[in-house]
Amino acid sequence: MTTEEAIIERLRFLPDAARREVLDFTEFLAARTQEREAREEDMRWSDMSLNSAMRGMEDEPAAPPVGQDRAIGHPRQPGSAKGKLRILAEDDDHLDDFQDYMP
Repeated sequence: MTTEEAIIERLRFLPDAARREVLDFTEFLAARTQEREAREEDMRWSDMSLNSAMRGMEDEPAAPPVGQDRAIGHPRQPGSAKGKLRILAEDDDHLDDFQDYMP
């Protein structure tokens, strides 16, 4: 007996309300399967696109780790710009333009 035949055989003994639940569940499974297949297809296209974009770049040097200064080659230090900027005037008037966005 196939899986389909076994399902149909068991359905015969279920009340109508339970059959509706089975129908709802099979529709849910079909939708979930379609979504999964669509995601997998999107991933295949994405991988193919990325592979095409990266073709020929295998021998190029990798980017430095995040936070690593490219030109100098040393990590950034918090507060390293302290004293290098000068505020010419204290002015809160420009904040009026942002009143709609402030709590």
